[in-house]
Amino acid sequence: MLNLFIDTNIFLNLYSFSKDDLKKWYTLLEYIKGKKIKLYLTAQIQDEFKRNREIKLNATLKSLREYKPTLEQPVLCQEMTLMKEIQKLISILLEKKLVLISQIDNDIQNKNLDADKLTNEIFTESEIITTTDDIISKAQKRKLLGNPPGKGDSICDAVNWECLLENIPNETDLYLISFDTDYSSPIDNNKLSQFLNDEWISRKSSNIILYRLLSSFFKENFPEIGVTEKEIEKEAETYENYYVYNGKRYINDKTGISIRYPDNCSVYESVLRNHNGEGFSIIFPDSLIEGTNLSMDSFISVERLSKGTNWSSKNIIEALNFSSHTELIGDTIFDVSTGSEGTMGNIYQEIVSLATIGEYTYCLRLFLHSHNLGAYDPGTVKKFDYEIFLSTYTSIRKSFKIISKKEPRNI
Repeated sequence: MLNLFIDTNIFLNLYSFSKDDLKKWYTLLEYIKGKKIKLYLTAQIQDEFKRNREIKLNATLKSLREYKPTLEQPVLCQEMTLMKEIQKLISILLEKKLVLISQIDNDIQNKNLDADKLTNEIFTESEIITTTDDIISKAQKRKLLGNPPGKGDSICDAVNWECLLENIPNETDLYLISFDTDYSSPIDNNKLSQFLNDEWISRKSSNIILYRLLSSFFKENFPEIGVTEKEIEKEAETYENYYVYNGKRYINDKTGISIRYPDNCSVYESVLRNHNGEGFSIIFPDSLIEGTNLSMDSFISVERLSKGTNWSSKNIIEALNFSSHTELIGDTIFDVSTGSEGTMGNIYQEIVSLATIGEYTYCLRLFLHSHNLGAYDPGTVKKFDYEIFLSTYTSIRKSFKIISKKEPRNI
């Protein structure tokens, strides 16, 4: 029996699959019930899944909600019978679309989607690992020391890792599936981080094997399923789409920087906290900040730094307490520093990612300024959701690229 752990991003992508694509997940459920696979599931993964389910579904249904069939009507045919029939059909289509969206929303509310039923059954058949105070303490220490897995100030991945170290039996191998780069090597995203691999071997006297796709795991370990390369490619495409926003695209003409960002954010045509470079900033919507302890001067900035300076994330980050590492995202290597500091009731959290492309160095910064909750009257504000802002930054960074003047700009 193989021991398996599946990260949240893999479960969430079930909402991007067709009924046919879900077949391998039913196979997974069959193998769990048949004792061929033992799936370990942390309480943290369950919470992350519940927390992000509606966000994922909203992104999946975005194109349907925005779909508006139109037909230009030349003056010469406006009164023609056939044109009137076409317009009537378009009206019927719009009415049917509203009915369809209503049915889908009802299924979402009642957790009646195929993916809902499937994940519920898989979760029920899994070995649940609870999150203890000791686990949280170890995860916080891991983050404080700058050890993987994880990004920014979040300890979610560290909690999962500590749960696995604590609960997987010694001398038994573990297979880990995650498309995210939190567990992977900055040199090769398809391999486990060397730090994590060495720690696992030392602590557990066994091996840990990373896969980025469920289909790849099946192909190597259960060849009788008959997974094809085409299926693997198709699954990989759905994850790539998940990690890069299908929201607005912005191209800065001066620098050639191209990114995608959420529809509810806006672009400010200047770099906040500029380092003598050129670029722009992404401003968060008031709706994410109002009623929380986050300040309105929080932002994401993207800039091309001035030439002739030996830039590094360490000499740009403003936080006094920080850690640095490298990350491979797509074909781009980022030098990343994360840090935080607090003074006079103010809390500053920051991530600075630098990438050198050609003769320029580019900087993507997440800057979050919040206030101590103790400064407010009890019950008047809530703690802001760090994961939402971190996810926005991560997705923008994944979409980052440099566009030459010859490339099309309307993609």
